[in-house]
Amino acid sequence: MHAVGVRRRCHFTIDVPTVCGSETTFNYFAAVWSYLSEFGKPLAFYSDKFGVFRGNIPNALSGTGLTQFGRALKELDIELIYAHSPQAKGRVERANQTLQDRLTKELRLRELSSLDTANAYLSEFIASYNQHFAVAPRLAESAHRPLGKSDDLDRVLTLCERRTLSKNLTLSYNNVIYQIKTRRSAYTMRKAQVEVRENHRERSPSNISNGHWSTPFTANKNSNKQRL
Repeated sequence: MHAVGVRRRCHFTIDVPTVCGSETTFNYFAAVWSYLSEFGKPLAFYSDKFGVFRGNIPNALSGTGLTQFGRALKELDIELIYAHSPQAKGRVERANQTLQDRLTKELRLRELSSLDTANAYLSEFIASYNQHFAVAPRLAESAHRPLGKSDDLDRVLTLCERRTLSKNLTLSYNNVIYQIKTRRSAYTMRKAQVEVRENHRERSPSNISNGHWSTPFTANKNSNKQRL
């Protein structure tokens, strides 16, 4: 999508579009966060086969077959259904065509070229658009489920990778060695399988845990590996 000469992307779920700089996992996480916070959990999301949503490596020899986005939805108990053609998700495709036309022109008329100003304007645009074109659903009852106590969006909507602790309780992530800090006996944690989670704010772990415990950690200053 173009707005005042600046290339932007519009992540669109029915009812909640967001404008962002590129189609990345973290930007789709942000769109999902916005949707779930407002409406709760749907039974399923319906998407195309873009690489963020679906692993497109046939006959992979390792891994779960899920992308980070697919793994996050599975943790939230939300099914991810893939459309086999653009026509299969016609409602979204038609909405995208409308947004690429109407929304782009509105942004140009208002000389809105930054992500912040574009997203700030979206609520006004949606209200005006719905006033003119909204159609009442056949069934008014919502099938969304409320977020539960276990639905920790801060933890789930992150990159998640597995690592094995060394005998010195270290692990490597993004070419940096991290040292686990614990008062427990080291031998009880050697070779433990842990989850490393990275949030959108920095390219470093935000949490290291094994499902039963979460532990503090530090970057090993003596590591001869250089961070990218």
